[in-house]
Order: sequence, then structure tokens, then C-alpha cells
Amino acid sequence: RNLIDNLRELIKGCRGYIPYTQGKYSLVIETTGTASITLTEDDIIGGYGLAIPTKNEKYNRVIISFVNPAKNYQVDEISFPPNDDSGLPSADQHATMKASDGGFLLEGRFDFPTLTSQYQAEEMAEVILRRSREAIGLSLNVTFKGYELNIGDIVNVTHSSLGFSAKPFRILGMTFNQDFTVSLTLVEHQDSHYTWATKVQATTVPSTNLPNPFNVQPPASLTLDDTLIEYNQTPLIALDITIGASTDAFIDYYQVEYKLSTDSNYIIYAQGSGLNHRVLNVIEQGIYDVRVKAVNTLGVSSTYVSGQHTVVGSTEAPADVTDFSCNIIGQEAHLNWEQIPDLDLSHYQIRYSTLTEGAEWQNSVSLIEKVSRPATSISVPARTGSFLIKAVDKLNNYSVNATVIATNISSIGNFNAVATQSEHPTFSGTKTNLTLENDTLKLTDLNSDGTYLFSAPIDIGGIYTSRVTASITQFAENPTELFDDGRGFSLFDSATGSFDGDSPSNSNAHLEISLSDDGTTYTEYKNFVIGDYTARYYKFRLYLISRDGLTTPVISQVTVTIDMPDRIFSGNDITSGATTYTVSFTNPFKSVNYAVGITGENMETGDYFIVESKTINGFNVTFKNSSDTAVSRTFDYLAKGF
Repeated sequence: RNLIDNLRELIKGCRGYIPYTQGKYSLVIETTGTASITLTEDDIIGGYGLAIPTKNEKYNRVIISFVNPAKNYQVDEISFPPNDDSGLPSADQHATMKASDGGFLLEGRFDFPTLTSQYQAEEMAEVILRRSREAIGLSLNVTFKGYELNIGDIVNVTHSSLGFSAKPFRILGMTFNQDFTVSLTLVEHQDSHYTWATKVQATTVPSTNLPNPFNVQPPASLTLDDTLIEYNQTPLIALDITIGASTDAFIDYYQVEYKLSTDSNYIIYAQGSGLNHRVLNVIEQGIYDVRVKAVNTLGVSSTYVSGQHTVVGSTEAPADVTDFSCNIIGQEAHLNWEQIPDLDLSHYQIRYSTLTEGAEWQNSVSLIEKVSRPATSISVPARTGSFLIKAVDKLNNYSVNATVIATNISSIGNFNAVATQSEHPTFSGTKTNLTLENDTLKLTDLNSDGTYLFSAPIDIGGIYTSRVTASITQFAENPTELFDDGRGFSLFDSATGSFDGDSPSNSNAHLEISLSDDGTTYTEYKNFVIGDYTARYYKFRLYLISRDGLTTPVISQVTVTIDMPDRIFSGNDITSGATTYTVSFTNPFKSVNYAVGITGENMETGDYFIVESKTINGFNVTFKNSSDTAVSRTFDYLAKGF
């Protein structure tokens, strides 16, 4: 036979190993000993493999064949424990072990040709029997710490999931992996396996400190939530179930069950070791009962851990807009923001306030009603003040908080105030379902909408294109209840949102505009947005809404401002003729306070010109020579005004 095979046969009788380390074989004896290192969960990478002895590997009697010199070196046998009819005390051990094995005789036979002593053979039989009955197998992947170990070494293993606390194991096999981890094959070690004498048996290290397998610990916790997810490009509401792991060491799987609170029977949703589960396509505003139990490897169940959750789904307000920025370029403000993650996002709404500090959503006016997803930028007219943005979902829910960016650049454009109309504090216009109280407007009947028509239209004197802005100051009020009384307090915790300080969720007021060129025929009222309008007559009205029938918007101030930007008219290479020349504007100015510049191209010494009769429609110019006689000249002109 091969030399190595002969060597292995020779060392069987001394329970020897011949590990190959650093180019050399060494001899390690399997006997009592102490651990060289301790492996904890910090050293163990990934999972573990745990095996207990099977019926074919577990013995209640071991028979050893050996060479007996007393019998002329013939093969002899010795058993441990002895046969039942031997009359020896150790026979009682066999009866006890056999009874614990269900009455089955589990016998193992082994041949040791290198043993020549009955006492040594009996010792070997006892070691093999005891090892077979306490021989938990364990396979692990460990860190660099494994490089300190050799075949045959004893290590302690501490692992809370297995219930091991410094439990000794002997290394039977090692594999060095490509990722520099070490795979270990271990078997349980007990010093008491190797004691042989008429002496008190050493204390046996407990196999585990695990609980009774028939008393299963339930899951530690149950957390319920819901979220919107995208499935096949369609938003769905999902119920998220998070299980806190049971402290029981023998858990095989968890059983998750759920039902609508109105149903009688639970639905078994999942059976598995995972701690996170997702139920798709649940009903919005539905109330769901969920319960979870743990089941161990014997099929024994724990008690249920239960919970209940009301699905918010798409009724939850969308996230606040982040990274809102403004970049002024010429006459335009370029607004940019970060896309919010909500799957049911419909669009963004942008408002404007003349305030550069302290601007609020309810006190601002609409600038852009709808910026559809997935846009995250837009250009608007540049103005000094604050821009505000909120996200709006498909159920018309708004972000809880407006994101504000302010600009105080004083040189934005060159606008000229044409008209300003403030309705406060008297609010003398036409009121429908509104009450004027303490110089503020509020709804009379909270179950109906109300309107306030401005006291008079604004006439700017002609059909011009003008920039129209507005400002509103409002807040919310519950006129029938105090906050701390009854329903007022319950509204604070209601599913619709916080009553206190959340006026836009319960009531609101917005401005509407109507235009006319002749002061008789007006367009229909539409929601006002800050922008450029072409008309002569402007009518405005406030529209007040109560969404809950309990809260009214309260309007304390409202102002509308109409501005016109500077315009320039020009002409070149015009022949005046030897008379007065009339320059006519194709689009008249609003004001005669415009500036005129004249440049003569073929002027002679002593020539001059006179500008006269300035109107919004044009002006007259006359060129004369040094004798004050009208002459014909070629000229350019430029007129700047509004």
C-alpha cells in the first residue's frame, strides 16, 4: 500500500491526525485539551451549517476488534457497555441509552489492528460511543482569524442564534477560499469523552442553552406601513409587513396572515423565513388586520402577534419640493427644483408673493397653475419678491409645506406703474355669501362658496399689454368651535391633516380675472396667474372656499397692480421734406412722457430741428437752416416710453 495509507492505519490506535502544514506532516492526538481561540459572530461570515448525529451515526453499543496477545495474537472483541447479561454495572448504561433511543439497538463495529491491549480497546470503544452521542457537526466560514488554526485544534464557538457560549469544537477540515476566508468543518468536543479511570466523571459542557422546543417564542414585533409602488408602469398601493425576529433558536419559518377588518377569515399570505413582506394592490383607506406566528422545525407554533393598519395610500400628502432655486437672466427667472419621489405625482404649482421675507402659500397668488411631471424647471417673468412651489398628486393633495425662494434684485426690468387697486380695508365691492367683520372678509355659510367682486373695473385708457400682479393676505378660522373643544381637538389628529396652522388643507381663497377691450363685453372669469395680459379693462373677484364645512378663509388685504414695461419705437433714413414731418406710432404709448432722439444724416452748418406736438400717437419734427427756413433732411429717430 501507499506509505501515507500505512501511516494513517498506524495512527488510528492513538486517535491521531496527520495534518499537512507548511510543507510538513505533523502528528496531533485527539484527546483532552483547551481551545486555542474563540470564534464569535464577529469572526463568522455568512451563515452556518449545523448537523446532529443521525440514527446511523449514533451508538448505544460499540464493539472493537483488536489483536489479543493473550490469545496468541488472534483477533478479539470488546464492547462498551458490556452485554446486558454480563452482570457488570456498565451494562445499566447500555439499557438506559437504548431506552432513550426508542428501544433500538444502535451498534457500531470497528477494527483496530494496531491495538494489542484489551484495556486500550475498551477505552477506544467508550470514546467512540460517547463521541457519537455528543457529536454536533458545524460548518462555518471565518475571517483571517482562521489562518491561526490547524487540523485537530480545539476552538470555542460563541453564537447567539445557536445558543452556543464558548462551546468547544475540534477542527476536522479546512478550506482556504479565493476571497481569503477559511471554511471550517467542526465536530463537538467534550473532555469527558477521553477520561478513562475509576474516577469521578468530569462535568460535561452543556450541548446548548436553548429553550424548550415545544414552547416557541413569538415574533418580537410586527410593524405595518403602506407605500405607493410602480408595477407595470401603474402605481399600486402596497401594504408593507415587517416582522421582528423571534428569539427562539429553532424557528423554521414565519406564517403571515391578513384580512380586511370587515372580513371574518384570515388569508395565509406567506410562509417563509423572510422578515419583510409586501401585499400588493390593497384598498385605499381600507383597515387591515395582520397577524404573524413563528413555527419551529418540529412544526410547533407560537402565539400570534397582531396589528392593524389603515391604508393611507395616495391620500397622503406628496413630499415637499427640495432644491428649489432661482437664476435671474435678463427679464426671466429660471426656476429649478428636484423631482419628488411620489409615484402619484400629478404636477407642480408655483405661486408668487411681493414679499422678499416671510412669504406664505395662502398669502401668495398663482403664477403657474400646472407644471406637469416630469418637468423640474420653468422660466417665468423676473420680479422682485418670492417664488413658492408645491407638489400636487392625482387626488389634488398638496405638499404640506411650500418651498420658497426669494429674490431682491432691484434692477429686474424697467416697469412703470399704471394702476394699483386695493380693496381693503372697506371691501366696498359686491359680496356673495360673505360677511365683512373687523375689516376682514369671511364666509357667511360655511357649506357654500363665496365671491367678492372688486368695487370697480380698472381702466388703463387703451388696449395695451401689461404685467399684472396681485397680493392676498389670508388665514383660516373656525368660527363655531375653539381648538380645544370637542371636534376642534379631534380635527388635529384626524386623517385629513392638522387643523391648527394648516389652513390650505381646509379652506382657501384665490383671485380670478376677467378682461375686456370695450368695457362692455368681458371674458369669463378664470383663475388669475401673474403674467402679461392684453386688454383695456380689468375686473377681479375673490373666490372663497371651505373644504370641511367648518373653516372659513379670512381675507384681510388684497391688492392688484398693473405695470407696463418700457417700449421703443424707431425709424431710419426718413426724408422730412421742406415742411413739418409727422412721425406716427403703430402702437400708441400709454403716456406722452416718452423721450425722443433725432439724428440728422445730411445736416449743413447752421441746420437745426424742432420736435413739437408730442402725443401718445406720435410727434412732429421740422428741420430748418440757419435762415430759419424749413429744409428737407434725412433723419433717424428713437422714442422710448410706455
